[in-house]
Amino acid sequence: MPSLKDQLDTNGFVIVDGLVSDEQLQALRAAADRVVAKARSNEWKLRRVVGVQFPPWEEEADDVWGVQHIMHPDLNEPIFAQWYGSDKLIGACCEIIGVTESQLQLELFNMLINPQHSDFALEWHRDDIKPDVTVEEEEARLAIPHYGTQWNTAFYDDACLYIVPRSHNRARTMEEREININNPKSFDMPGSTAVVLSAGQTVFYNNNIL
Repeated sequence: MPSLKDQLDTNGFVIVDGLVSDEQLQALRAAADRVVAKARSNEWKLRRVVGVQFPPWEEEADDVWGVQHIMHPDLNEPIFAQWYGSDKLIGACCEIIGVTESQLQLELFNMLINPQHSDFALEWHRDDIKPDVTVEEEEARLAIPHYGTQWNTAFYDDACLYIVPRSHNRARTMEEREININNPKSFDMPGSTAVVLSAGQTVFYNNNIL
């Protein structure tokens, strides 16, 4: 069977089981409930607000789709840091990136949630390449060596992430480019699929994937 790294390099994503124990999952769910309640009640101002895809996000909001800085000591939820630094998660990251633990650098750790009062979806995008770049610039940016990975872990069954498999290492087709620029919330992106996760599963992906 191909390694996790080979699967991600080929397809742009890979789904991994077993990085969250049943005990951890219950503790993470309970902490998530408390943190989400603080974000929705305006007690915690560091959150992602509906209607804005990328930062900066305003402090005041009618609805939110994410909670930022969930390891912040003011939230007093140590389970997030304990799991973020857990052996299984660190081990999977090292295998996928191809580094040792001492070479690993951990960065953003936030939580995405369902808005309460609004339908909300992100636009089709690559995290590091703007939609309106030329084909030549897109190809040049995609050719830059990639030394990281991004991941989502589902605390509950989840099918919110849509991707175009194997789009992480090639320029967009003309049809993809048209949708990406002019109709970025379309569900008619050719070749797109939902990433279906069961509670406790993790998807790692290249952040240049559509």
